[in-house]
Amino acid sequence: MASHYNIQITGIVQGVGFRPFVYRLACTREIYGTVGNNSAGVIIDCSCSPACLDGFVGDLRQKAPPAAAIASLLITPVSVPTNFSAFTITSSKKRKSSSVYVAPDLALCSNCQAELFAPADPRLHHPFINCTDCGSRYTIISDTPYDRSATSMATFGMCKSCEAEYLDPQNRRFHAEPVCCPQCGPKCSLFIGNDPRTPELSECGDLLQSGQVGAVKGCGGFQICCDARANTAIGHIRTFKQRPDKPFAIMACSLTEVKRLCYLSPSEESVLTSPARPIVLLRLKQPELVSPLICAGHSHIGVMLPTTGLHHLLFHYSALPFLLMTSANRSGEPLIIDRQNLIRDLEPLLDFYIDHNRQIINRLDDSVLMVTGTIPRFVRRARGYVPQPVTVPLDVSGILALGGQQKNCFALGRGREAFLGPHIGTLGYLKTNEFLHQAITTYQSLLQLPYSLVVHDLHPTYETTRVAATLKVEALAVQHHHAHHASCMAENGLNEPCLGIILDGSGYGDDGTIWGGEILLADFAGYQRLAHFDPVSMLGGEKAVQYPVRMALSYLASFVSAEALPAHFTDWREFNDMYSFWQNSSHLLTSSCGRLFDALAALLGCVQEVTFEGQGAIMVEWLAERSSCPDVYNEVLEVGVAQVIATRHLIQVAYVDIGRQVSPAEISRKFLNTLAALLLKSAELARQNYGVNRVVFSGGVFQNRILTEGCQRIFTGAGFECFLQRKVPCNDGGLALGQLCINAARR
Repeated sequence: MASHYNIQITGIVQGVGFRPFVYRLACTREIYGTVGNNSAGVIIDCSCSPACLDGFVGDLRQKAPPAAAIASLLITPVSVPTNFSAFTITSSKKRKSSSVYVAPDLALCSNCQAELFAPADPRLHHPFINCTDCGSRYTIISDTPYDRSATSMATFGMCKSCEAEYLDPQNRRFHAEPVCCPQCGPKCSLFIGNDPRTPELSECGDLLQSGQVGAVKGCGGFQICCDARANTAIGHIRTFKQRPDKPFAIMACSLTEVKRLCYLSPSEESVLTSPARPIVLLRLKQPELVSPLICAGHSHIGVMLPTTGLHHLLFHYSALPFLLMTSANRSGEPLIIDRQNLIRDLEPLLDFYIDHNRQIINRLDDSVLMVTGTIPRFVRRARGYVPQPVTVPLDVSGILALGGQQKNCFALGRGREAFLGPHIGTLGYLKTNEFLHQAITTYQSLLQLPYSLVVHDLHPTYETTRVAATLKVEALAVQHHHAHHASCMAENGLNEPCLGIILDGSGYGDDGTIWGGEILLADFAGYQRLAHFDPVSMLGGEKAVQYPVRMALSYLASFVSAEALPAHFTDWREFNDMYSFWQNSSHLLTSSCGRLFDALAALLGCVQEVTFEGQGAIMVEWLAERSSCPDVYNEVLEVGVAQVIATRHLIQVAYVDIGRQVSPAEISRKFLNTLAALLLKSAELARQNYGVNRVVFSGGVFQNRILTEGCQRIFTGAGFECFLQRKVPCNDGGLALGQLCINAARR
């Protein structure tokens, strides 16, 4: 005998083919009823036997579409039944809900890619081809539930052919909201300089082959592109974007070409080819396949595969293996999403651009990941993952965490879920600040996430501190490195006190100095600073970040005699002024690991002026990759590490090796080996004193593969239980997650 049930499913269940999946599943069983969307997720009203229900629910959980993620599934028996004679899909119901989810954007699936180039297919060369397994979601949605009327596809009425597919339960496009074809969908337009004619999109191939610089409207914003071998074009882009040294990311036409250019492990290939299609940092194998101006002398490069139909068409028309692909924006500003701003800000750079008439509602950068060992880890969490929540071990409802100043990313809490926002960038610029406010408002509206408490970084001059003061709710400050520690704890489901090795560039400390090399004992409720790197002077404050030679002087002046010191800085015009300043002034002190790397990079002659964040640390890692030296500086390890870790002495012995003309590669490798050993020694002392065996590693320095893998190896060998970050970045892009949990615990 049939019973009657209401099944409410929440999670990523809209825009991923979930309703058609439910329909097909029900039709294979003796289940009658309806399935539809509402603002909370998917709702099923059905009648069936209890035994049939058990199998149905099991399949719902185990056989859901690949892009779906069920957060909850609630079954409620219905006492007043409806007489169903079939199973149907109903129109969406809009109601207020406390459990709204929005699906991330997904790259073009293999089926759609095949159709894109099938000569007889009606969607041949259609840039907006999609189905329930792929296409734009978050970037085109303005409201929930996720229906065409709530997206920027609302203005494009379906033709009869597309509508037939949309309504056919057996079709791959059954209830795919952005479904369209060349007759009824958005249109792309190619613009070439001041050319008054309307050229064919295929002409972009000749332009790219001839070394021209273009812009293409991707799913989350415009991207600047050119042939990855075109030296003149790439030099022009570097000059215009004020990016002299940082490597550019490239897009490869195929996995085969990626394997020609780079080494690719199974873990890296899995991430690169996932539906999110992020940028993955890979080690170069044949750098000569692209311009040396792409890599700028670095050993790793960001690589991605085509994301949209339009990206695939760029390669089809140009027949190029690789394209430089970078965000279209001025330095320090958000990604450009409309033609008006593209022309205003980038017209002098561009020879052509490709626009289309489907609005980007929510801008979104590309995600960036790296693989440490076999573990994929975020450098930037954005397209393909936003706005999926991260599960945390405590209730974070009603809290807005504003994150940090750089790599800003906010977070809003609901229950035991943290919804991290898109990558915002560096705050302090007018347009970036506006983007932060806009994105917070979007999240509140789309995901229905109210807040009554705002959390910000402890630094008194950060933009987040100013923003928090303007919001009409209670505002609380969180120390930067405690937030890093809590972020790693949260994503690993830890709730008990543990040790934290927190290494980054800078964070405002409780004592008013700049921290960045810390050993903490902490949980969400509080922390104790057990040890830290040697504090040294930052000569000229933030100027020392831009000019690492100032940090080199600060370290050397503590152990090189006044008479001998000038010989080491013969070409530095500011030496006398800076040394006098070091001798006679009280200056800002820092325990920053980032500044430690800067000092070594300057002494090795790698970096004279920092032009992008973490440049010194990256150059030290790049050198260390060239050596397999297993040695450490034993004389440094003999120094006590009770509270102050002997990083000043580490620079001293490395400097002696420089004088002995030991290769920079060997010095860098020994430096990293010794740093890992120093951290282990400090952790072992903490374990002895406090009986804590779990260690979390966080802070941007742990993007250094050699240091991270070295720490993992020796800490695990010493019996520690080690935890890295995988779901959010270990850099400041993950701060907001820790801020949320700290204040949930305080509350």
